[in-house]
Amino acid sequence: AVGVAVSLANDKLDWVKTARLKRIKAALHQHRLVLLEQKFAQNAIKVGVIYAKSGQKKESAMLANTKGSAEFNDFLGFMGDFVRLKGWKKYAGGLDTENNLTGTHSICTTFEDIEVMFHVSTLLPTPPDDPQCISKKLHIGNDVIVIIWLDDYSAKFKPESLVSKFNHVYIIIQPAESKDLTRSYVRVTVCTKYGVETADPKFPPGTIFERNGMFRQLLLAKIINSEKLAYQSEGFSAMTENIRYQNLFNLYQEYFLKKPTLQQPISRVAGGSSMFTRSLSKKFTHNG
Repeated sequence: AVGVAVSLANDKLDWVKTARLKRIKAALHQHRLVLLEQKFAQNAIKVGVIYAKSGQKKESAMLANTKGSAEFNDFLGFMGDFVRLKGWKKYAGGLDTENNLTGTHSICTTFEDIEVMFHVSTLLPTPPDDPQCISKKLHIGNDVIVIIWLDDYSAKFKPESLVSKFNHVYIIIQPAESKDLTRSYVRVTVCTKYGVETADPKFPPGTIFERNGMFRQLLLAKIINSEKLAYQSEGFSAMTENIRYQNLFNLYQEYFLKKPTLQQPISRVAGGSSMFTRSLSKKFTHNG
C-alpha cells in the first residue's frame, strides 16, 4: 500500500515530494490499510444472468420474465447453489439479506477461493408498477459480466439491445442441437466492449461445449478473468486509481494531520456511476 500511495501521490499531492515515509503504528489504521488492499484483491464478484425466451429481443421483455425454461433452470443449478438470501452471511453481491427486498433466493458458488454471486433476472422481484424493470437493472445493469441465456437454438443476440454503461462483457449461452440425447450441449459466444482485452480461456464465437464439469470450470475461469481485464481497461483503471487515492488521502489526513474525514471509505466499485463510464465505448465485438 505504501508503494501505491507514493505512486499516486507523486502525481496528485505536492506534500509527498518533500515528505518522509513514516510507518503507521496505530492498529486501527493498519487494519484499514489491509481492508483497502482486500477491496482491490477481487476475492468476490457479482455476475448478471438474463433469461430470454424465444423471440424476445428487447431489454424490457427479457428482464420482465419471472420464470425460466427447464433448460435454463438446469443451467442455474449447474452453475451454483440455490441459496436463501434472508440470513445469508457470505458475499451477497449487493442483494438484500434481511428483508427479501431483492428476492428470496439466488445462485452462488465459489471457484478457486473466489465467491461468485449471480444476479438472476428471473429470481429478482418483478414489481407490477415497474414495466421497465428498473429495480432489476439496478443490479444487473451494474454488473461488469452478464450471462445471456437464449432459449432459442438459432437466436442472435445484439449487445445494443441492453442499455448499460457498466456491462463490459456479455457471455451468450444457448442450447445446441445434438443427436446424442444422453448429453447436454450449449453454444457459447462472448462479446466484449472495445478496449477490453479478451480473457483466457478463449471461446471462438459459436463454440459448442458439452455441459459437464470441465465446461463449468472453463466458464467460471472465463468470467473471473474477464472481470479482471475489464477493470484494467481505461475507464475502470482511472476509477480504481481515484478510489485508492481518496482512501489513502483520508488515512493520511486522519493519521498524520489528525483531521477527521467526513467522507466514508469508498468501495472498489462505485456501482452505476457514470463519472467514468461516459468515456467508454458503447460498441461491442465478438472476440471469444
